[in-house]
Amino acid sequence: MIIYFTLRILIILCLIGELLRGNYENALLCILSLALFLLPAIAERTFKIDLPEIMEIIIFCFIFSAEILGEINNFYGILKTLTRYYIR
Repeated sequence: MIIYFTLRILIILCLIGELLRGNYENALLCILSLALFLLPAIAERTFKIDLPEIMEIIIFCFIFSAEILGEINNFYGILKTLTRYYIR
C-alpha cells in the first residue's frame, strides 16, 4: 500500500498548490480524487468481496492519471503527439 499513500500525498500536495493559486475547481477535483480513492475499500465492505491488491493499484493509478495528471496538470494538452498517434 506504499503506492496508495504516495499517490494520496501527491494529491494532497496538488490540493494545497491549487488552493494557494486560487484554482478552486482544480482543488475540488483533488478532493474528488481523494474520495474516489476510498471506493475500493467501500466496495469491499459493502459487497463483502476481496479485491486483489494489484487491481486496487491499477484503480488508484488510473484515478491519479486521469484526474491529477490529465485534468489538473494538462498532460492531455502537453502530450499532443501521443493523442495524435495513439488515440483516434
